[in-house]
Amino acid sequence: MQTLKINTTTYSLRSLDRALAVQTLAGKITGKHKPVRPKAVKRTYPKFGESLSTYAYVRDFYAMNGLGETNHFAPLSKHISVPVGVDSMEVEV
Repeated sequence: MQTLKINTTTYSLRSLDRALAVQTLAGKITGKHKPVRPKAVKRTYPKFGESLSTYAYVRDFYAMNGLGETNHFAPLSKHISVPVGVDSMEVEV
């Protein structure tokens, strides 16, 4: 067993080769990382309503934003369900 101390941490390694490899990698690490910020992407959204299924909405969204193939949405429902009941109406309070 080889013992390797880096800053305030002690490592026990099986061989001298591993100890040298870890020491080499540790020398490259500065501890300072530049934050990576995602680029702002402006997206467009299709108009939705009672006559648009989930399948059609997602297909149109991908087509409008150029996000890849628009023909891989087979698992999505093509069924349009119209809201029924109290939750389907707007109520002013």
